[in-house]
Amino acid sequence: MVIEADRGAPRDQPVAYVGLVTRLIAITIDALVIDVAALAVSGAVLLVFSVFSITGRDHPLAIALGGVAFFVWVVSYFGVFWTTTGQTVGSRVMQIRLTRPDGSRLRPRHALMRLVGMVISLPFFWGYLPALTNSRRRGVPDMIAGTVVTETRTAAEPGADRVAQVSERRVVAVLAARDYDLRREPPDASAPAATQVPAAADAADLR
Repeated sequence: MVIEADRGAPRDQPVAYVGLVTRLIAITIDALVIDVAALAVSGAVLLVFSVFSITGRDHPLAIALGGVAFFVWVVSYFGVFWTTTGQTVGSRVMQIRLTRPDGSRLRPRHALMRLVGMVISLPFFWGYLPALTNSRRRGVPDMIAGTVVTETRTAAEPGADRVAQVSERRVVAVLAARDYDLRREPPDASAPAATQVPAAADAADLR
């Protein structure tokens, strides 16, 4: 993770760019979500085939349609998440977000360009190696689409910590002042009269 002030972004706080390891974990989670959903749909389709006793002549067509459906599912998964919240399921788990360098959301063309960059970067993961060297941790997909990956907790937590510390100090000060006032508060006028009787009785017993 690299934290620096982004000159081209209208942000008042430093930007924390995400490194390669965190991205790989997020992509792995996304791949699991995509595959589990695809397997669930495939199981449902196979169940329908078994019920209606579809012949083997229709299997090639079903496989082709399944491939097209899986392609559409993958493109829709990344495209919708990137262009709306900037966070896929994996990104949300890892608390990272994909945005433009100025912090704005991606347009559909940026999402498609980044998907193409991801595909051509897969062999030996060569396209992700530049993220180890440049200051913004940008790989080839980011360079093609003009995107950056940042943390969603940039400089927000320190401010929250300061607010919590100030609130805690105020609570302690109020409690201390209240305790001091209670110690300085004069005794109730009726209290001595109530305590004088037992005192007199104690004096009579001693005699």
